[in-house]
Amino acid sequence: AEGREMHALVNPLAVPELAPRGAPVISKVILELDGELEDNIRAARAVLSFLEPSLGGARPRTYFTAHKSIHLYVDFRPTALTGPAPPEHLYQCAARAALDVISAGAGLEIRADPAFLVPKHMARLPFTRRRDGKGGGWAIPISLEALPGDPGEAARLLREAALHPADHLGTVIPERPEIPLVPWLPDLLAATAAACEPPPEPPRPAGERPGGPVRWIETLLGASLPDGRERLAWLVLAPYLVNVLGLPEDQAVERIWEWARRSAELARTDL
Repeated sequence: AEGREMHALVNPLAVPELAPRGAPVISKVILELDGELEDNIRAARAVLSFLEPSLGGARPRTYFTAHKSIHLYVDFRPTALTGPAPPEHLYQCAARAALDVISAGAGLEIRADPAFLVPKHMARLPFTRRRDGKGGGWAIPISLEALPGDPGEAARLLREAALHPADHLGTVIPERPEIPLVPWLPDLLAATAAACEPPPEPPRPAGERPGGPVRWIETLLGASLPDGRERLAWLVLAPYLVNVLGLPEDQAVERIWEWARRSAELARTDL
């Protein structure tokens, strides 16, 4: 319950109850500007200039990670994605379409990383830390228009605000960040999802019949891995056991847990 309340607080437009059964809902696109801070400031300003006419002068939610990254949230009315493709692929089609339009309008080259075009990432909170302590610090909401025009001076002030936020509340750090809605994105994304084709089936190695065991995956299931287990479980093992071998869900889960417990003897896992 606590996690859900926090999600509603930070992402108040994410309302899964509005979705038709089984359809994903998208209410924002996150632009993670992760170059040098001065370049991130320039890019964020270009995006704001493009979106400003659609927002009536309001500013999208913008966060600074207290290191160098700027996360810019483009919010819009919650939109249920329906189409012929699987739900996770609908997310990718919709996010790519939004990024293409924003990228072209801002005069930027925004690359969509497929590893992050998933519901788990698109619902992330802007000010959380990794459990292992790695990565950037706590993120703070910022107001880019309150920064000096020179990107170098703006970067210096941002770092200062991250260290002493109370001294900059009401200027660099807005007291209550706005959540303006881009009005034209829901129709664009809904049309994109409706036309989104299912991804092609990956080619099968020679000598392996469809629906039968895949040698290299079976080899992995018989081995113990010290790292990379979580991603392997949900990207490879789960689809293989359910979609290829046709195992019932409970049997597939039990086989993955058996493999995970064996691997956990090498290093702790949090599946």
